[in-house]
Amino acid sequence: REVLPSINCGQIETEPVYSDSYLNEFVPCTEDELREIIKETGIKCAPTDFLPEIILKENIDGLIPILCQLVNQSLSTGSIEGLKIADIIPTLKDIKLDHEDLKNYRPISNLSFLGKLIERAVLSRLNDHLDSNNM
Repeated sequence: REVLPSINCGQIETEPVYSDSYLNEFVPCTEDELREIIKETGIKCAPTDFLPEIILKENIDGLIPILCQLVNQSLSTGSIEGLKIADIIPTLKDIKLDHEDLKNYRPISNLSFLGKLIERAVLSRLNDHLDSNNM
């Protein structure tokens, strides 16, 4: 049984958390789970995505099995190589600010749809693991 260190959060002392379970691999994703993730979060694509947003939305039911295979390939290998590339768009913080001064801009990162889908599947598994181990 591994003892995880106690955490000092300001004045609050927490007890050590014990865990017998390690997260060594991810459970494969199902098509129903992907549908639920997409239903909850919607479809938003980056300009460099493999399909434009409108085509993805119109054909999502037919693409779910392919997306599921891609997500599961990523979960089994632990890799999202090539999917964490973002389109960065500088956006003016306020219209009243000087558009010539670069410090008045904030970067907006547009990640690929598939990359975001994989991240949400991983987050679901991580949250399940933490909950089941009282962490």
